[in-house]
Amino acid sequence: MAPSGRDISSNINSDENLVGAENIGFMPFPAVEGGAGDIDQYPANAGAAMAINPKTYGPDTEAWFSCIAENYGAQALGEAGILSGFQVNEEVTGVSETTADIQERMASIDETVLWFEALLDSESNSLASTNVSLLTNGDMSAEEYMSQLQASVDSSR
Repeated sequence: MAPSGRDISSNINSDENLVGAENIGFMPFPAVEGGAGDIDQYPANAGAAMAINPKTYGPDTEAWFSCIAENYGAQALGEAGILSGFQVNEEVTGVSETTADIQERMASIDETVLWFEALLDSESNSLASTNVSLLTNGDMSAEEYMSQLQASVDSSR
C-alpha cells in the first residue's frame, strides 16, 4: 500500500519546490485582538471519513482497519514524507528539518480547533475556496475576502 496524494510537508520536501525548504517555516495562526481562541490552539484537518457496512464487518475488516491505524503513519512519512495525521508508531529516519520541526510542534499541541472552513455552509465554503486564489495573487484584499465571506455566512443563517 503506497501513500497517495501529497500534503504540505511532502510538497515542501519535493525537488519541485522552487522556494527551497530552507526558506519555509511553520507557525500557528497569529492572535487577533477580540478574536475567539488563542495562539496556542492549532487548526486541524477533520480527516477523511471511512464508512463500513455493518452487515459485512467482520474479523478481516477489523484486521484491515487495525493495520491501517498501526502502520500508515510511519509508512506515509517514510515513503512520501507525508504527515498523515495517523500515529507514527515506529522510528522514521531521514525526515527533513522542516518535517521534524512540524512533528515536534504537533507533539506539543494541547488543543486543536477545526479549520474554519469546516464550520461553513457549502456555498460559503465554495466562495472561500474560489476567492483564496484571488487573495493569494493580490487581486483581492484580505478585507474584501473576509467581507464577502462574512456576507455569505450571514445570508445562510
